[in-house]
Amino acid sequence: MFDDGHSASSARHTHEQHLLLNASSDDVKQSSLADRAINPSVQDVCRLFQHWREKCYGKEDGLPLFQRLQLEVDTYNAKNSEQGGKAILQWYEKHSDMSDVEEEPKKKKRKRDHSDKPLIIAICTPLMSRAHKNICQAGELVFLDSSSSMDRFNTSIFIMSTHSSSSGIPLGVILTSDEREETIYNGLELLKSVMPENAFFGRSSRAGPQVFMTDDSIAERAALHKCWPHAVIFLCTFHFLQRLWTWLLDGKNKIDEEDRVLIINEVKTLVYERNETNITKLCDNLVTNTNIIKYPSFVKHFKILWDKRSAWAHCFRKNVLIRGNNTNNYAEAGIKILKEFVFSRVKAFNLVQMFTFIYDVMDLYYQKKLIAISNHRFDTYIALRFQGLISNKVLKENIAHVSNEYFQVRSCSDSNKYHTVDIKLGICTCEKGQDGSCCIHQAAVVQHFGCESFNFLCTQSPSSRLMIATIALGSGAINKLSYYASLHQQAK
Repeated sequence: MFDDGHSASSARHTHEQHLLLNASSDDVKQSSLADRAINPSVQDVCRLFQHWREKCYGKEDGLPLFQRLQLEVDTYNAKNSEQGGKAILQWYEKHSDMSDVEEEPKKKKRKRDHSDKPLIIAICTPLMSRAHKNICQAGELVFLDSSSSMDRFNTSIFIMSTHSSSSGIPLGVILTSDEREETIYNGLELLKSVMPENAFFGRSSRAGPQVFMTDDSIAERAALHKCWPHAVIFLCTFHFLQRLWTWLLDGKNKIDEEDRVLIINEVKTLVYERNETNITKLCDNLVTNTNIIKYPSFVKHFKILWDKRSAWAHCFRKNVLIRGNNTNNYAEAGIKILKEFVFSRVKAFNLVQMFTFIYDVMDLYYQKKLIAISNHRFDTYIALRFQGLISNKVLKENIAHVSNEYFQVRSCSDSNKYHTVDIKLGICTCEKGQDGSCCIHQAAVVQHFGCESFNFLCTQSPSSRLMIATIALGSGAINKLSYYASLHQQAK
């Protein structure tokens, strides 16, 4: 039962329930529950669970834990290297006294010396490796987000992911003992070493993606810039505004309650402005507003924000293929999946179990999700968001096929205006589609002309469904286009 995911408590409860349901009479129920040989006591079940856990995951801490972890990493590499899966472990080393390594993990709240060599585990599973190769967005935009408190020792987990029409897909995972800039940088370097040669859709791990999207973590952003200096690093709009609102609510900054909404709305106007010339004028209006300049603390704080405007202002993202992603919602969803479906809202027993959860349970979750999509079994949200059902607003006679991947689509709001769609690149000349976002004009081309586009789930294309299955299962996926064809296509 423990192998099936039961805890000591749930295993005992399920076992007792099974005894009661299968008892032939009431006296058998009573005697079965009283017999320790048939119904172990709470202490017996807990002892069995501890033995099982130690057998599967090793010791709770100390040197035996790291030795078992190294064995797990080596075993994983031996089994998965041919499929592109690889992991690497950097042992934690206490600088002052190496003999104290065994005792250090027992001190849960100990503040580690910066001279200590941090624990780092970098993981790229076969599924992540295939995502690097097959998902073009992996070379355009990558998210990085982190979470901690996933085990007794507050080990931090960094998830690198990208977006696709099949939702967010992980590209790599890093486990670290702290969240210092140097530690994150070393973790990213180790992650680069376990990535496939064609990482980031053929750009290579050394070049990295074109754009990163993060929250307002100084350490994360500095480490990314150091690791991939040529990549553009944008700031998540939600986290930027959330941090500003927190600053306005802080009593030590002395911002009157009635002026907080005014200030945040003025800054929002700057954030969402699409013209670089206008944003300068709006900034001048803000810093000369009599209701704002009376707060010297905010004026000083805003000057710091203004110096970083290229990271948060949308006008600097117009010609970048972020495909409508101005927040790192995909990364936040990935963290939610990690906590709810991978860790089941409980902390891992030790690092070995955490490592197992990442390469096994998390991989299985995304496999199941991708297989469902390849089998044309997905929820309504994905259908509306990525399948292109909104394209019914545009009639086929309002679309002209210019050449190969180019189409002219009449505007819904102005009948004298046309938008050009490049279905191969997934962009449109309309305001929404300029940065590669899904738009109604691209959706209409996909639906009426049967074109393939990575911005949409092309469920009518057997080859697209095969590619999704290949990302999930690799060479083990059913490699027959007829399997993914609809009954109507098969009849043809």
